[in-house]
Amino acid sequence: MVNDGNFCSKHCTGYCCASYTVLITTEDILRILQNTPLKPHQFLCLYEATDDALQYFSKIMINSEEVVIGLKNRDDNSCIFFLKDLGLCGMHYFKPMVCHTYPFTINEKGKLARIENICPNEWYPNDRTEMKRIIHQAWREMKISEKKIKNWNQNRLAGNFYEFIRYISNGSLNKKKQL
Repeated sequence: MVNDGNFCSKHCTGYCCASYTVLITTEDILRILQNTPLKPHQFLCLYEATDDALQYFSKIMINSEEVVIGLKNRDDNSCIFFLKDLGLCGMHYFKPMVCHTYPFTINEKGKLARIENICPNEWYPNDRTEMKRIIHQAWREMKISEKKIKNWNQNRLAGNFYEFIRYISNGSLNKKKQL
């Protein structure tokens, strides 16, 4: 096992950034919008609400279709924010919570645990307490996202993508920024 809590950011192969579609919460969307000049259509994509996706993310009704929202992928299936040459995330400090926490969770005993062994070497963060704090924050944001999506679905079934973005932002985005 690698005893370097920064192993991922130093030696990442980008396997998870290139092998998985990164589904995100409403709070992730807002964080990206607030920290980049990007417009939603430049980095977000609607994906089919499959059973796998719905294990972790709430379905969103957009134009009367059940979808989940994630980051766009390049043609090679890698995340558009993954800097392949560096093996790093191009938005590291405000990346989605799933990217902050993966491949870790907190098990039923309250201990930090690996979800999957997809990394080239087994490693754990140097500061496990901080990682647990981040996981708890991710769980809180997931609940906020679920509540916003539930309210949206109950009240705006025919709403489109941009109406959904406006709804979740609820005025929190810079008024100058055009969606």
